[in-house]
Amino acid sequence: MAATAQKPYLWGTGRRKTAVARVRIREGTGKFLVNDLDVDAYFPLEIQRNDVRAPLMTTEMAGRIDVFVNVRGSGKHSQAGAVVLGLARALKELRPDLEASLRDNGFLTRDARMVERKKYGHKKARKSFQFSSVDRTPRRVIGSWKGRPGSTIRTGLFPRGSGCWREESNPRISPRTGGGTGPGWSGGRGRRCCRRGRRVRRPRGGTRRGRRPA
Repeated sequence: MAATAQKPYLWGTGRRKTAVARVRIREGTGKFLVNDLDVDAYFPLEIQRNDVRAPLMTTEMAGRIDVFVNVRGSGKHSQAGAVVLGLARALKELRPDLEASLRDNGFLTRDARMVERKKYGHKKARKSFQFSSVDRTPRRVIGSWKGRPGSTIRTGLFPRGSGCWREESNPRISPRTGGGTGPGWSGGRGRRCCRRGRRVRRPRGGTRRGRRPA
């Protein structure tokens, strides 16, 4: 029994993003299989099917060779790009005279675009987290007490840059007087306002712009 001679395969490897396609071709009747499935069954979109057939249509090799592809990684669109590059490289090995036509149409050009890495301090590669100049967290210490009697802490209840902060005295350092004395000042832990570094007199028990302390 004579052994049948197998037609030799020619190989080509294509990559796109993280997809890797290993393409082997031989003379045949136009069979096109991707991961043991028909190319139309594997690629759901018409644009992807047209892309993987483009090197064959350009070189007029459709129906004259069989194509077998193993592809993995990334998504279907990137896998289609990897198949195109691998098929073009295999066709160049089969017929070197087709290289000019394949290169002119961009089938032999490796697309080097990749996903940009995430940066620390950012939500994604370039996108930043939402920033708001209004700190709505009540009683959040922004300044420091510095350990001086009568010092105050600033809590972020009003917009930064408005020149007015809600201040409360340090209860551990000056629990009785609160650091504020004189007419117009409420003793103890009373509410005070500081505008551009100057203390502004407020009536005792009043509120600023109708707001009540939290």
